[in-house]
Amino acid sequence: MAQHTVKAGDCFCSIAKANGYYDYRTLYTHDDNSNTRRLRGNPNMLVPGDVIGIPAKRIKRAALKLDGTTVVLIKRCRTHLRLHVTTAERQSYAVRSCTLEVGTKRLATPPAGDGLLNLSDIDPTAMTGKLEVQLDALPAAPAAPAAAAAPDPPAHPPTIDEAQFTDRSPALDADVVRVRWTLKLGALEPHDTVRGALQRLHNLGVTTPVVAAENDATRRAVKAWQAAQRQTPRSGAVVDVRAGAEALHDRS
Repeated sequence: MAQHTVKAGDCFCSIAKANGYYDYRTLYTHDDNSNTRRLRGNPNMLVPGDVIGIPAKRIKRAALKLDGTTVVLIKRCRTHLRLHVTTAERQSYAVRSCTLEVGTKRLATPPAGDGLLNLSDIDPTAMTGKLEVQLDALPAAPAAPAAAAAPDPPAHPPTIDEAQFTDRSPALDADVVRVRWTLKLGALEPHDTVRGALQRLHNLGVTTPVVAAENDATRRAVKAWQAAQRQTPRSGAVVDVRAGAEALHDRS
C-alpha cells in the first residue's frame, strides 16, 4: 500500500482527490488508517507528519450489452465549507453584505439568523479562501452634558468642565464596518495538540504565538485567557484550556 505523509493544509478530502479517489471515506475508513481515525477523530484535522495509507485501486468489471446502452454511475462526495459569522458568545452580527470565495466558487448571500455560511462543492485541494463582510457599525456613545456654570465663581481656582475629562468614542467614517479575512483551509490541527489549542485561542482573540511547543510567551497568553475566563488556578498550561477552547471555538 502506498503512503502519504501529511503536510500543512492536508485533509482526507484533498489527499483522496490527489490520489484519484472521489470519496474521502475510501481512505478514511480503510483498516490501515484506523490508528489515524482513533488519534484525530476528525477527517478535516490532521497533523503534519501523520502517515495516511493509500489503498490500491481495483478494476471493476461490468457486463455490456451489444448494441445497447450502459450507464455507469460514479459516486462522488462533495466538499463543503461551513462558517459561522458570530461573536465569541455566539451572538449574530447584523450583516449587510457578505462574500465568501474559494477558488472559482463564490457565495454572496448574507448568513441566516444563526450566522451560518455554506459554500457547496468546493475544490478539496484548495488551501485558501476569502471572506468579506459588512457589519452595521456600533453607534457612538453620546457625549456627556456640559457642566452648569457655578454662580459667581471665584477667579481661582478655574472652573472644572467635566466634558473636558470625559473620553469620547471616535467618530466613524461610515455607518458600516468592513472586515476581510484570508482563510487557511485544512490548517486547523486537533485541539489536543499544543498547536491546535493555541490556534483556537488565537482565533478567539488571544495574542499568542502559534507554535508546537509551549514557552514563556504561550504561558503568559494562556494565563491571560484563564484570567478572562475566571479560571483558577491559572497554570498557564495549554492542557488546562484546550477543552474549553475547543468547546467555544468548534461548536456549530
